[in-house]
Amino acid sequence: MQEVNSPIAENSVQTESVAPVSLARDETGQVSVLVVLSIIPFVLLLAFIFNSAKQTSSKIELQGAADSAAVASAVTSARGMNFMVLNNNAMAEVLSLMIAVRCIKNTARIMEIYLGIRALITCTAAAACSIFCAPLIEECAELTAAAIRWAHEASRWSTIDEYLNNDSGGLGWRVLRLLDGLNSVSKIAFAIWAGLQARTYAQKNGANYDPLYGFVLGGKSGANFGGISVPLPIPTFPVARGPEQATAFRLEECQYKFFGKLNGLVSLYIAAIDPKRAAESVGLYQVLRWANINHLKGDWGFIGEIFDEILGQLPGALVGFIGRIADTLGQFLGIQMLDWPGNPPKPMLLTDHPENSTTDEREVDDDAKANLRPYLQHLGIALRRVPTGSPIGGDLFLNKPNAVGQVQFTYAQADVYNPTRWDMWTQDWRAQLMRAKLFDQKINELLSVLPFLQGGLDWSFVNTH
Repeated sequence: MQEVNSPIAENSVQTESVAPVSLARDETGQVSVLVVLSIIPFVLLLAFIFNSAKQTSSKIELQGAADSAAVASAVTSARGMNFMVLNNNAMAEVLSLMIAVRCIKNTARIMEIYLGIRALITCTAAAACSIFCAPLIEECAELTAAAIRWAHEASRWSTIDEYLNNDSGGLGWRVLRLLDGLNSVSKIAFAIWAGLQARTYAQKNGANYDPLYGFVLGGKSGANFGGISVPLPIPTFPVARGPEQATAFRLEECQYKFFGKLNGLVSLYIAAIDPKRAAESVGLYQVLRWANINHLKGDWGFIGEIFDEILGQLPGALVGFIGRIADTLGQFLGIQMLDWPGNPPKPMLLTDHPENSTTDEREVDDDAKANLRPYLQHLGIALRRVPTGSPIGGDLFLNKPNAVGQVQFTYAQADVYNPTRWDMWTQDWRAQLMRAKLFDQKINELLSVLPFLQGGLDWSFVNTH
């Protein structure tokens, strides 16, 4: 019985008592459960982050598509404005050439008659003096030769003038009417092209809402139906055909001014015809040039005011008599002013009423700019289809970009401007991306037409730019 207290017995007892304690401290199974439980929220978190990043990236890309739509439309409109400016200046250049030809013809005709009369008088005197007036004989020969030379020039330039300036079918008037027509076509064609460019560039930069992709709205663009203005997805150019006199004002300012290239070249040509009388012929040409320009302008300036004041003090019968004398003298000398034909060609000018013809506006002040600026604002809209489910998790993470189906859209604004001078004679129209201000205006216009939508749409999902 004492063997129970032996060392072996004690060890066996200790072994039997320690074994249950070792089994109670084994936690390997609990770690597996914690790992499984932590993976689920981690995966959900990753899915949420990935889907949120995907949605954010999609909105950023769509914002780029809206920017592209707005800029593409504005750039196309700026090109259209510059194209019309080019046509306007071409009209002034062609008209300058037409006036130059007419004035060369008139100068040659007057010099022919003037030198012919002088030659006749001198030759008659020389014949009376016979051999005792040798200087008169030489002068008679020289004047006769000069008169013949001017007669030849008058004949040549009369033919050119008839071909170029004939009222019914002169080449100059045909070219001017062609340029006028190009302006009218460009006003519509570039507006349509701007709308198409907005759609094309929105698609190229991520918009995928087939077949619309994107479009553009002008600050003031649309059609009037029954008194209701309906916006159209094309801009409206703030230009219209102006008075024909505007072209005459332009050619005097630039293409055909007193120290201009054309005027200088023609003056050198006239001086070369008869160097001995260059001052007389060139001076006569300059007077005719000035008179013809003012005749086309319908404005003789300060000198015209003086003549009007003088004629206003004379009896009506005397004024009529002076007028008849002037007409007779003009017919005798063969002077013909270049005049506007019926339905004359007209330049395209800036106006805040582009649906009607406009007046001559060579300068645009700040108030006029404020009225014109809305026509030069372009609101680009880009649209994208968004799948209902997310890439990870499917329908567990629904994408609801707005209240109108699974269509996401955003907007941007670009403006057309001229940093040099606001007119249709300066070819410097440009486009720039601006802070978008038109969206709220267009929404308010829509709600004014469709008041039942007020309060029913939430626009907070749209990116601001």
